Parts: sequence; C-alpha cells; structure tokens
Amino acid sequence: MISSILKTPIKSVKKYLANYSLGLIITREKRTCTKIASYLGIGHDSVYRFLAKAHYYLPFFPGIMINIVRYFSKYGNGWLILDDTAISKIFSRFIEGTGYIYNSALGRTERGMSIVVLAWSNGKITIPIGFKCWHSKEVIGIKSYKTKIEPLSTQSEKFRFLTT
Repeated sequence: MISSILKTPIKSVKKYLANYSLGLIITREKRTCTKIASYLGIGHDSVYRFLAKAHYYLPFFPGIMINIVRYFSKYGNGWLILDDTAISKIFSRFIEGTGYIYNSALGRTERGMSIVVLAWSNGKITIPIGFKCWHSKEVIGIKSYKTKIEPLSTQSEKFRFLTT
C-alpha cells in the first residue's frame, strides 16, 4: 500500500515520510512518538530520528499527503476543509508571531497564534495537506497585512500555501 501511495525519488524519504504520515493518520489517541510507533509496529527511536531530520523532508510532505488523499478517495467521497485554529499562548509576550486573536472556542480575545489548515476528510479520517500561520495587523504591520483568505487569491499563492 505504501509504495503505491508514494512516488518520491528517494527511498529513505519514502520510508520515513510514509511511516510518519500514516502514523499520524491511524493513531487514535494523543499523537506522541511512542503512540505512533506502537501503531506502526516500529521502534519509537525511528520516529524520533525522523523528526530530528524533518526539516529536510518538509518539501516532500504536501505531495505525499495529496497522494494519500488520492488513495483514500478511491474508496469514497471526501471534503477539502480550509479552516483556521487558534493556539492559545496567553502568557506569550516574547514568542514570535503571537498577538491578540479571537478564540471562537472560548468566545474571547486572547494572546495566541492563528493557523490556517488545509485538510481532506471523509468523516472517518482527516488528512492534513498544508498549513500557514496567519498574523494579525498588530504582529505583521499594516502594509504587509492580509486577511485569512487573501493569500489564496492567486494561483501562485495557492501553490505556495500547499508547499510551505
């Protein structure tokens, strides 16, 4: 199954990305390295070593996730979901990128980060494809500010969203 999903040129990249990506999808509880490893039947050190080198593999990740979506969509329809999420950092005066955001889950404005996520779901599984941090006017400045949907207004921005 893994070899039919992945089509990257480097075998070691295939192996580690496949393990980690599928581990994220099939792990039901909190996704820790130990839990992912136990679901995959591998040692947790393999997952730790992959994450230590993950920045090398990031350019391959969106393409691999899209191939996984193609595989699962053969068995039924799904939906592309574009959604933002708030990560509360209420004591974060010095963390780069934090500012005042509205947290709809709590119904109030607080310090934190906002991340816009693109994912595919069939109702049973959800596969993340890409994400982008969104920054408020307070953080980025008025000249560079874009709303959460403005970066998706051109084709090149759509592609960059998937690959960054």
